Amino acid sequence: MDELKNPEERNDPEKSSGWPFSKELTEACEQLEERTRQRPRRYLLVALVVGYFLQLVPFRSLLMVILKLCIILRRPVLLLVCAFQLVKYVGVGSHSGARV
Repeated sequence: MDELKNPEERNDPEKSSGWPFSKELTEACEQLEERTRQRPRRYLLVALVVGYFLQLVPFRSLLMVILKLCIILRRPVLLLVCAFQLVKYVGVGSHSGARV
C-alpha cells in the first residue's frame, strides 16, 4: 500500500506510519528531547554514568564463556535429545503395534 502513495505522503511526519505505537513513541521522544534541552547537564551526567558502568561489565568475556559452554555442551545435549526421541519412538511403537 505504501507503494501507491506519492513521495510527499510517505515522507510526511504528520501521517500515520501504520504502526499502532508510533504516535506514542514519537511523543515520548519529543518529550525526552524537550526535557534534555531544559536540563542538558543532568542528562549528560546520566549518559556518562551509564557509559562508565557499561565499560565495567566485561560483555566480551561473558560472551566468550557462553560460547565455550555451548561448544562443550553440544554433544551431551544432542545425545540427550536423541535418547528422549528414541524413548518416545519406542514407547509409541510398542503401543501401536499389532498383537500376536
